[in-house]
Amino acid sequence: MRKKLLTALLAGALLLTTSASAEIKPYDGKGEYIMSDFESIEIAKQRARARAEQDARDQAGVYLVGYSRQKNFRLTADEITTITNNITGVVGEVNYRQEIFEAGGLAGVKYIARLTVNIDTDGITRWLEKNERERQTLLEQDEELERAARENDSRIEELNRQYASASSESARKKLKAEIETLDNNFMAIRKLNEGNRLRY
Repeated sequence: MRKKLLTALLAGALLLTTSASAEIKPYDGKGEYIMSDFESIEIAKQRARARAEQDARDQAGVYLVGYSRQKNFRLTADEITTITNNITGVVGEVNYRQEIFEAGGLAGVKYIARLTVNIDTDGITRWLEKNERERQTLLEQDEELERAARENDSRIEELNRQYASASSESARKKLKAEIETLDNNFMAIRKLNEGNRLRY
């Protein structure tokens, strides 16, 4: 009984210390995406934005690693990634620019997104307040969505290259159908990620 009480008191003191010294820091991100002939502008912008968000989150994650060490939190790399993904939010407007791109057999319109995300270290407090089961569920969901997003991003690049060099109409038609499926999956992943952040 005394051990449980002592553990609860220590956890409470840790959370108070964390909240008292919480920080909000901004990080700028940049992402680019070359749009296929038949992809919508909205999809191209969303893909550029997703890459810009990831760029900013990667920077924020490096900061969180240092912050958690400074505060002597024992967080794994996976926990840091999940926390970062769920506590960073885009601030203000996303700025888009487009330019004509032509290189390496690819040609088209490139969309460039620039944005700023804020990271609130109070998010670590919210993580520490969760029980082990909640943390594990969030870790698994985040890992699955991260994997799906990486695979989707890699595959779309590959298919866009194949489409640019396809020599027959039937090959282009098949590639177009697969790209459209990937775009739909990409938007679904974006919605799932947003849902996770709201639940966090």
